[in-house]
Amino acid sequence: MVVGAVIMNNELTAQELLVAIDKQWATTKDIMAVGCVGENRALKVKKNIYEELRAEGYELPRNKVPMEFVIKYFKLNIDFLKNVANERNKKHGK
Repeated sequence: MVVGAVIMNNELTAQELLVAIDKQWATTKDIMAVGCVGENRALKVKKNIYEELRAEGYELPRNKVPMEFVIKYFKLNIDFLKNVANERNKKHGK
């Protein structure tokens, strides 16, 4: 769903997506970037994740959810992204 995501006419590369998810906590803006969704949808995603985790007894920081659950929500394939990023780096001699 997110691979090859486009955010406001700017394509998010596999490497950029890996950088975006390389953090413990996700804000609304992070969810917008990772999921290639608008602010309203990102707020709904964050609320769903937040409520689910609170129901399980987790204490969470205000206005953030674990990136791990954002990755699961959008079903990102990390291995695939790493492979694509590595292949691109090989092509461009990085």
